[in-house]
Parts: sequence; structure tokens; C-alpha cells
Amino acid sequence: MATEFTMPRLGMTMESGKVSEWRKSEGEGVEPGEIVLVVETDKVFFEVESPVGGLLHIDVPEGEEAPVGGLLAVIAADRTEYDRVKAGPPRAAAGPAEAAPAAPSAQVQPVGQAASGAAEGKVRIAPAARKLAEELGLDYRRVSGTGPGGRITREDVEKFAAGRAAGGAAAAAAPVPPEEDRVIVLQRNEHRRIVARKMLEAVREAAQTYHSNDVDATAVAELRNRLLAQVEKETGLRVTITDILMKLTAGAIREHPIMNSSCTDGADILYRNIHMGMAMSLREGELLVPVIRDIDRKTVAEIARIRTDYIDRGRQGKLLPDEIRGSTFTFSALGMFGLERFAAILNRPENAILAVGAILDRPWVHAGQVVVRKVMNTTLTYDHRTIYGAEAARFMATLRRQIEHPEDVLKIS
Repeated sequence: MATEFTMPRLGMTMESGKVSEWRKSEGEGVEPGEIVLVVETDKVFFEVESPVGGLLHIDVPEGEEAPVGGLLAVIAADRTEYDRVKAGPPRAAAGPAEAAPAAPSAQVQPVGQAASGAAEGKVRIAPAARKLAEELGLDYRRVSGTGPGGRITREDVEKFAAGRAAGGAAAAAAPVPPEEDRVIVLQRNEHRRIVARKMLEAVREAAQTYHSNDVDATAVAELRNRLLAQVEKETGLRVTITDILMKLTAGAIREHPIMNSSCTDGADILYRNIHMGMAMSLREGELLVPVIRDIDRKTVAEIARIRTDYIDRGRQGKLLPDEIRGSTFTFSALGMFGLERFAAILNRPENAILAVGAILDRPWVHAGQVVVRKVMNTTLTYDHRTIYGAEAARFMATLRRQIEHPEDVLKIS
């Protein structure tokens, strides 16, 4: 009996997903629990396992979207059934109400590395195949693809490499150009394409404006040192400057709710709850913004616990779609790289993002005297269509006051 293979629900708010890569070719045999598909949703990629064994008939090709519960493929029990299914009328990806219930549910795993699944010019090649070709120094354009639509698979690259090693003429490598003539082309994977598109949309669609302050962060640094021993002893977690600053930023947003907003063509939307996105680059080529929900109602220790969990799972590619969507304000810190100041691009549809630089020893006027204090820069990027300059300035003044006197506003435990 044939089994329908449908688009899995990877998060509570997921409505559809994109077929990023078929790991198996049309008509190829699959085993129960074998990874056959990579699904893309927002900035997250998931590997999907086959619920049963059989022969794969693909209904939705790579690059196309399907709703949750929509038909993606049929797994036939044997060759006779496969021939019958393949000879039948073409199937469209059905909606949840139209899709027949699948047999055992497909198992889903986050992908360790974002897959591209996109054609490069006229050459269609699987991400794993491209990576292997690059590692072996092969020109994959010389490889004949046996996958759907002539797509080059990892197996095709392996056969090509084996043939070249044996001296086969058909597998001869392209001549290597002189060192001075080489050009390095960094192909964008699907994740980088999504980020690039969203960044460009943010610049085009928003009236981005900037406010910047140098702030005395001595009190924050001293508070962190005191909290470090206390929280680590109680919870085993290491509180960071970022944990404290995100909490303080949430407090300033609570006093200036216009910062917690979005701009649409017809109206400005102010959100009741503060869900702070935390910009991260945990793996090469990936920018993720996991969300700490209701951050203003969490303690510094709770924020540290969530941040640590996000970092650990983010490095493994195990963040869920619901954990990287729904932010209302974003916090971006690059001080750990020694960067003194920078301006971030809005994370649309949000109206504001705060960029925080490194804490450095600087001459500073304190209590009427020039002394050495720990100083950092904070730069706010905001959408002037909703947030006017005076409102942004008041927010920055509140944030500065809270950074300079953190214990006046923080719940510590």
C-alpha cells in the first residue's frame, strides 16, 4: 500500500514550508527512518525522515512550497505500485483539509548546516554534493547529474572522483589557473539568500534613522562581577554583560512602548508584550535571531539560562522555527569582538534595533573629575515613520540612566 508523505508541522505558527532538497531521487528506494527531505521555514532547515520503506515518487519538486499537511511525495511499497502511482495524474500539493492522512508521521531533525537546494546557473547540484566537490577540488560542472531534473547528487560526485583517480578521461579535472588569476566565488546558500533578501527589504521599506550615545558602563561591569559568583553558584550559569543589558533595555522599552512596535501601510502596531530578538552568528554563514519572550518579566538569571540554551542548540542547528520568529525588538552586541560602535539594520517588521559595542577603559568626567571609567557605545536604529526623533531620544536617555544605575531597576534572582 502506498504511503503519502506530507509537509510536517515544525512549529505552532507554521503554515507552509519550502522543499529545499530531496536527499533521494525519483524512484529510489528509501528505508524507514532514512532522511529523504530538507524543509526550509523562515531561516531554519530541517531534515525529514521517511515514515516507511519503499520507492519514492516525488510530487513537489525542490524550490516549491507546500502547506502543512500538503502532499510532498508518495512512497510505494513495491515496483508495481510505484509504476501505478507514477503513471497516475500529476498531484498538486494539497492543503491540510485536502491531504489524505499519512501513515506513520515523518520524523523531523534540524539540519546541522543550511542547505541551498537551488540551481547555480544551469547546473543543479545538491548542497552535500557541492561541499564534497569543493573538498576534493573538483569542477562540479563536469559532473553528470542523475538526480531529478539532472541534479548532481553526492553519489555522482563520488563516482566522478573515483573515475578521475582511476585515470578515466571522462573525469578529467579542469586545468587549474595560475594563482594570480584565481577568483574565489562564495556561493550563497539558502540561509544567506534569505538573510540578504530581508536586509535589503528593511533598507528599502523603512525610514531608518539613528541615535547614538557613549554611556558610562562602570556600574554594569561591577554588577556583573558580583552576579557572576552568585548566579554561577546557585545555577551553574555564567551571567554576561549582554544578559544584564538586554534586561535593562527591556525596562527602557516598558517605559517607552512606542519602541515595541511595527509599521504597516495602514497603521502603526504597538505590542503589549516585549519579545526580544537576540542577534547571533553561531556558525559560519548563519545569522540567527532567537527570541526571548516576555523578557521584561524575566530575571537576569532566567535570561542567562535561555541565552545559554539558545547558543548551545543554535551551534548544533537545533533551534525550532517558533524560537526564531515573533520578536518585537532586537538586541545586537558585537563588543566581544572588540568593536567599539556600529549601526545595525532593522529586523523587519520591527521598528527598532539596539547595537551595543565593547566596554573599554576611557577618560570620563565623573563627579566633576576626569577619571578612567568603563565606557561603551549604544546605537539605536529606528523607523522614523512610527518613532519620531524626540521619542527615540527619550528612550535612549532612559536606557542611559538605567545602564548607569542598574541596581535601581533590576531584579537579580
